[in-house]
Amino acid sequence: MKSHDKKDWLKLTVVAVVAIVLAGLGTIIASNVAPASSPVGPVAIDATISTIAPNVSTTTVPPPLAVATEIPSLSTTSIPAAPAAIEVSETIIDFGDNASTVSLELTNTGGTIGAWTVRSSDPEVSVSPSDGELGPGEVAKIAATLDRGVVAEGEFGATLTLVWGDQKVQLFVQAVHADNPVIIAPKSSPSTVVAQTGAGCDPSKTTITVRVKDRSEIADVIVRWSNGVSVVETPMAAVDVENYKAVIGPFVEVVSPNVKIVATDVHENAGGAPVSLSVIACP
Repeated sequence: MKSHDKKDWLKLTVVAVVAIVLAGLGTIIASNVAPASSPVGPVAIDATISTIAPNVSTTTVPPPLAVATEIPSLSTTSIPAAPAAIEVSETIIDFGDNASTVSLELTNTGGTIGAWTVRSSDPEVSVSPSDGELGPGEVAKIAATLDRGVVAEGEFGATLTLVWGDQKVQLFVQAVHADNPVIIAPKSSPSTVVAQTGAGCDPSKTTITVRVKDRSEIADVIVRWSNGVSVVETPMAAVDVENYKAVIGPFVEVVSPNVKIVATDVHENAGGAPVSLSVIACP
């Protein structure tokens, strides 16, 4: 073999070896770059390539760190209890014309204890008990009393005031007080009269006197009597503030005269009393 042929053969051999080495390096690079799931085929490398790309490595990026957010705790807010509220069973207290005591009930419909008191506008009306405390839902019984011994006659009115805390309720009191006039020591003078059944009979009349007391003004005082034929009403005249008198007769028949004094005050309250009187026949 000629020398120049030997040189050519060596050149071809070197080129072939370089090509084989470059092909191996390309396979390695491709396996590192390509995804694992993607098949890598043979890589054709140009013999003129004189540089090899550096090995590319994949870097795993960690997931972002979770930032802890502080959740404020929910605090329970206590709702204050409702204030005391005192209710009364009756706001109009009616004693009528004869009652002296009326019962009432107080109820605390609120949510806290309530101290209460009752004040009266007039000394004629009192309340027992007049103060106290009521817890939520509790009930207290009280009694309102009218002193009829000192209250004036006629229509009576007063006010009770129920107070608790800064609250108040007015209760209205009403009554009718009636005192009948009192008839004291009624008498006739003379106490025996004769009927006018014949001539010469005297006397046939008599004088009636009486004392009348009442806390209010007296409207009138009369004597009601029977003369044997009809019933007669004779007005009595006032001698002074309490004393009255009237003359009744004559009596025409021997009958029971049924003499009665009737006194009426300005409130139309009436009181009465009989008067002893006898009627005899003319001798």
